[in-house]
Amino acid sequence: MSAHADPRPRLGSWLVPALLMAASGGLTMGFGRLTFPVLLEEMTADYLGSYSVAGLVSAANLGGYLVGTLLSNAWLRRTPARTLVVRGLCVATACLALTPAVRDVYFVLAVMFVLGIASGAVWISCVPVVSGAAPAERRGVAYGLMLSGIGTSVALTGLVVRLADHLFGPGSWRAVWVIEGAIGLLVIASVLLLLRPAPTGHPAPAAGPGHPHGRGLPSGIGWAVAIYLFYGTVHGLYSNYVVAAAQEGGNLSSGQATAAFSVLGLTNVLGGLVLGRLSDGWGRRRLLVGALVALSGCAAAVPLHQAGLTFASCALYGMLMTGVPAVLTASLADRLPARQLASGYAAISLAVGVGQLVSPPAGGWLADVTGDFALTYLVAAALGLVAAAAAVRFPDQKRIPA
Repeated sequence: MSAHADPRPRLGSWLVPALLMAASGGLTMGFGRLTFPVLLEEMTADYLGSYSVAGLVSAANLGGYLVGTLLSNAWLRRTPARTLVVRGLCVATACLALTPAVRDVYFVLAVMFVLGIASGAVWISCVPVVSGAAPAERRGVAYGLMLSGIGTSVALTGLVVRLADHLFGPGSWRAVWVIEGAIGLLVIASVLLLLRPAPTGHPAPAAGPGHPHGRGLPSGIGWAVAIYLFYGTVHGLYSNYVVAAAQEGGNLSSGQATAAFSVLGLTNVLGGLVLGRLSDGWGRRRLLVGALVALSGCAAAVPLHQAGLTFASCALYGMLMTGVPAVLTASLADRLPARQLASGYAAISLAVGVGQLVSPPAGGWLADVTGDFALTYLVAAALGLVAAAAAVRFPDQKRIPA
């Protein structure tokens, strides 16, 4: 090695791809999936007509995301990850731009379904892009940065809504989608200009030990699927009902409960970065187990109906909400060869999606049967501990040779 050689990777070599994937995830997973809940009341009053129809629109978006997650593994066998990111961004941006022009309920259902497919395809494709750029000792913080794009876009949505109201007056929900579509064009241009194509061209088929044709799960990630399934279930229970549950004891007003939820939104921007970086030095499994135990504690604190505990629970949960995915994704990247990483991440993403799909109805049913949310959050706490137990069985492991 020459005296001038530096074995350490240059910061820009992985930071720029991570930032670009953060922007891509923010557009598709943030704007694409989380703008509609913010504008739900205005869109319902304008033409959807009922919250039942609005619920179908939300379900169409989530269903499309699950479909995109399933299809992305097959697409990535034939298409480089960078190319699939760009294609997905183009489709998502078109859907954002089409939404304000929609006047028919069936058309908006179709648009939201396609937007969900694009979101799933982009999100799965972001993982191999970051993995290919980030060295092992920076992988946790790189994935944390990627995940921070979602929280950032949620905060940005609030600013866009206020800007639209200021420029066009209250009820200008259509302008919000137009502004977000314009941001989408900037993200596409940035990815095309700044993200270099992978040097190997098309990816190798997603095959591996035990699965020569890429069928089934990559070996050794069953525990990761279990962890993410339980994590997704806890997340669906906690995030959907925390504002309502916090007000049950009478110690938090509606404004305080909403403020606590806003704290959750702020801390989740940093959670992936902080926990991901810590996992780079402390080890993935140790931090993952501790984070999931803390997740259980956050759920257990909510039915105690103490204002300070509720705020602390929301603040810590916001950190864990992006921290757990960052650490688990980095663990997968450590464990799987590059050709299996996308299929492995698609598997755990499907698991977390299923957990988030089934848990809100189950949690609501428990609340209806018992008369409050105490049992709902105790179940969430118990499932958090089950996820932590599964994490104990998912050991740290260096990447399997390709």
